[in-house]
Amino acid sequence: MVVTPTFPEIFFRSATSLVAHNGAIIRPQCSTMLDYEGEFACVIGTACRHASEGNALDFVAGYMLFNDSTLRDYQRFASQWTIGKNFDSTGAMGPELVTADELPPDAEASKDAPLGLAAALTVSSASGNTETANSL
Repeated sequence: MVVTPTFPEIFFRSATSLVAHNGAIIRPQCSTMLDYEGEFACVIGTACRHASEGNALDFVAGYMLFNDSTLRDYQRFASQWTIGKNFDSTGAMGPELVTADELPPDAEASKDAPLGLAAALTVSSASGNTETANSL
């Protein structure tokens, strides 16, 4: 069961932390605690402010797969996750941006309805986490 937080946990990724599809994720020499999670990324395409639940999806350009690598030791040095998620070349994304109109017909934007999308992470033939779009 997914518990909806009272306030969303938001962190940003700097441009230098991003890696194109099939690019190498590079573990910095300062840490041995590189961890990874397969995730869906929601890409905001239009500036917005004070969006409501009813119009929030109007600002979304699309969705893509994201390999969210984190240096867990650096993440725990601060109360916010940003420091552990922004080392150069630690966030692989792609291969494509999928717009809302390209989603399957049963992919409805609803908190209660399944979006019909799932992704599984595999690293060196070992299974990692499985993510569904319902957790966005």
